[in-house]
This record gives sequence, structure tokens and C-alpha cells, in this order.
Amino acid sequence: MMSTAFVLATALLLGSPKVEINVNTEEGQSLSGVHVFRLTVTSDHPVSQVEFYVGSDLRETDTSTPYEFMLDTLTEKDGALQVSFAAYTTEGESAKKALNVRIDNQLSKGADFHVNRGNELLAVSKWDEAIQAGRTALLIDSNSNPARLVMARAYLGKGVLDQAQRYAEDAIASNANFREAKELLAAINLRRAFVTFNRGENRQETLVAIQTAMKDAIEVRKQVLDEVVDSMGTPNDSNRMAYADAAIRAGRYSAAILALTPAFRSTPEDSAIANRLAYAQLRAMTAERCRR
Repeated sequence: MMSTAFVLATALLLGSPKVEINVNTEEGQSLSGVHVFRLTVTSDHPVSQVEFYVGSDLRETDTSTPYEFMLDTLTEKDGALQVSFAAYTTEGESAKKALNVRIDNQLSKGADFHVNRGNELLAVSKWDEAIQAGRTALLIDSNSNPARLVMARAYLGKGVLDQAQRYAEDAIASNANFREAKELLAAINLRRAFVTFNRGENRQETLVAIQTAMKDAIEVRKQVLDEVVDSMGTPNDSNRMAYADAAIRAGRYSAAILALTPAFRSTPEDSAIANRLAYAQLRAMTAERCRR
């Protein structure tokens, strides 16, 4: 039978069981957006639980690998922040690890900076990063419609139509004349109708929904184009070409003809004017034949 002294000596030589926590984040690291802490826990015995704290607040508990904890830094104040982790084994052993990090979402750069950043990310289909840029802009300026538009477009890109609709509608509620938001909302509704169709739900009802969505999209587009023309006022030498282009896009060919005719009479050799005038006259005649 082994003596107590031998058991103690053996324990001292082998060392007591240890629990060690390693995390993918460094002491003093700057964090922004949504940061995911990824932990590995080494132990001689099975790990029963890992906890994640922000300050003294227990935020989350995980009982199986991989041990991952998400921190939305936009819900925290910029500046110093302490996070900590605790791990426990089935044998009652434990370990803790604390990190001092810094939250830096570049709020001082202003909402426009983050809106522009969001639009750059949208251009390369980085939807999640664009959403973070839009959220940051809205944190700085909760009434920023350009930021809402970034959010709506990013969620549309991800196919999260409810969220896309929410931000587009918020923008329109804030500014009833926000043309881009109106067009985007029409596109969202049209996308929703086609998604429903592709899911194989009631085809007849879905076809009606698609028809309605397309009609609404066309009406919204026409309304937006009309608003552009009307906002330009009476055509004059400084805006004549832009007015004519806007009128043609809106299908208001007679208005384009009226705007271009005086300029064509004075400078018939100007091909830019002549080509636009000819196109408007051709489309006007085609539209008239269709009405008959």
C-alpha cells in the first residue's frame, strides 16, 4: 500500500492538473464592428463550461467546442473595455483569463465617412461589412437617410428582405420625397414576389403578387422620373439637354420635343440636339400608334 508521503511526492513531481485558456485576441487590441472571440481550452479533464464576461457582466455561456463569443462593439462605448473568460472542468478545476481591449468604431469621423465606406463595400458585394458601416453611421446620426439606404441595399444583397424593407420604409417615412428609397422599396417588393414564386407556393396567388409588385415598381419608377423632370423647372439654355434626357427617361417625349426644338432651330448642325430630338419624335409617334 502506497504511503501518503509517496502520493504527495508523486503529485508534486507530476504537477497538479492545469486548465489553460487561449484566445484569438491580443491584450490592448482595438476592436470594431462585430468581433468574435475564439477560445481554445486545454485541460487534463473534460471542459464542462466556458463563460464570457464584459466587465463583471456575464454575457454568454458555452458548453461545447468551438468556444466562440460575439461582441457587438457598436453597443459598447468607444474606449477601454475589459473582457474576461472562465473555464471549468468536470473535476471542479477552473481558469480565468482577462483582456483589456479598446473599442474604436471611428465615430469621430462622422456619419458621411461611414456612409461612403458602406457604399464602397456595397459596390464589391461585401454585405456584412456594409451593414456594419451603415450601423456605425446611424449610431452617429440616427436620422441619416443615406445610412438607412446603405442598410436596405446591404440586406437586399443578403436576401434578408424584411430588414431591407424596414430600412427603406424608415427612409421614406423620414422623407416622403426620397426617390432612391422609393425605387429600392419597389425592387424589394418585386424580389419578394419572385422569391415566393420560386419556393413553389400557391402559383396563382404568387403570379398575382408578382403582377402587382411589377405594376407598383413601374408606377414608383414613373413617379420618381416625373419628380426629376418637375424639379428641373422650365427648360433653358443651361439645363436644356439635361431636361430633355430626364423627360425622355420619364416617357414625356412631347416635353423633350418642346425643350429641344428651339435649340435645334438655332443650331441644326448640333448632332447631340438633333439625335435627341429625332429619338423623342420617333418614340412619341410610336406611343401614339400604340394608343390607337
